[in-house]
Formats: sequence, C-alpha cells, structure tokens
Amino acid sequence: MQLDNVQLNDASTKEEFAKRIAERAKRTSKGEWILGGDWDETKWKPPQIPTKELIDALTPDTPVFVSRYDGHMVLANSAALRLAGIDAKTPDPPGGVIVRDTNGNPTGALKDAALDLAAKAIPPLSHEQRLDAVRRAMRHAAWLGVTSVQHMNPKYADIAVYNELLQRGELTVRIYAADYGCGRSGEDRNTACVRWGVSTDWCGKGVRGWIAGIADGLFL
Repeated sequence: MQLDNVQLNDASTKEEFAKRIAERAKRTSKGEWILGGDWDETKWKPPQIPTKELIDALTPDTPVFVSRYDGHMVLANSAALRLAGIDAKTPDPPGGVIVRDTNGNPTGALKDAALDLAAKAIPPLSHEQRLDAVRRAMRHAAWLGVTSVQHMNPKYADIAVYNELLQRGELTVRIYAADYGCGRSGEDRNTACVRWGVSTDWCGKGVRGWIAGIADGLFL
C-alpha cells in the first residue's frame, strides 16, 4: 500500500510537505483517505512537529492520516479527527498522547497508542483494493529483482488474496506470511481460512505450516 500512498520522507520543508498532500488531495476520490507519509520534521529548518493547520485548508473534506518515519506519530487533519471523534474532551489513551495546543485542542499530532484512535476510522480495504495493491507490489519487486518477501502479521483477507493469485497462476514472488494474530478475532485458523477461501489443507497447521509449502514450490 505504501507504494501508492503519499511519500513525504524527502520533503525538506513544511511547505513541500503541505504541497504534496494538497496535490494528492486533488487525486483522491470522495470518501478515501490520504495515507502514507514517513515524514521527518528534523529535515526542516527550523524542525517542528506539523499541525493540522498546515494542511486543513488544503484538505477540507479529505481525511489525512500520515505517519512519521519512525511509526510512533501521525498527523491527522481536522476531517480525520472529526471522523474519529477526537476532540478536546477526548482523553489520552493508555500508552498514547493526543498532542494539544495551549487551549487544550488537538493539534492533529497523535503519538503511539493514540494513533489507533484515528486509525479505527479508516475504511477497511476492499478485496479489489487488496488485489491491486499486491499486484502493484509484485511488479515493484520484479523491477528490483526481488523474488521472496515476508509479510509480518497479515490479515486473513491478505492471505485470501495471496491464495487467489496463486490459484490464478499470477503469484510471482514467494511469500512468507508470519501470522501472530491467530485467535484475536475469536475464530480459529480453520474457520478463518474457510471464510476467506484459503485451502484448509494449507491452513490446518496454521499459516506458518501453510507457508512451509513454499519449499515445495507452491509459490512460483
């Protein structure tokens, strides 16, 4: 997904940061979010954590949720904060901080566990969006000469996409999917695999056992 999200890591000024988000907003369909980021405010002179005011006027109706390069902070604009229900009365979650201005209002910067407060408002990917993302990633991997990748803690919906592409003969990289989320949704692997259309022959021993089939050439 990062390949098609906004890229902000080499934005060397806050003006360039805002410009890239504004350009992406023009190409973003109604109801979709601007994601991605990897911004690094230490490259700016002077360094300063961005606030929603930097981008609100440029994205009045487009939710923005862009991460700092270390993954411990995001900037959310006012549209995203509204959808997430975050305001001056929202308490900091355990292990997280909603950065606030001198009046106690959220600046849009969310740290650590506070990221989840806004992330939960982001619409889940459709099956077609997952397919498109994986195909795009496989093309990128091929361009780089990469033939094997790892996916840490995939969703079952991701695994279903890998299975579908495998069955179609379209999977062009080997995938090691390390599943640490089993049981979080309250269903066992076999039930989840059936629901997502993944062969229970592969899934019966868990996703790790399923991916062990790579060694037998299941992924070409």
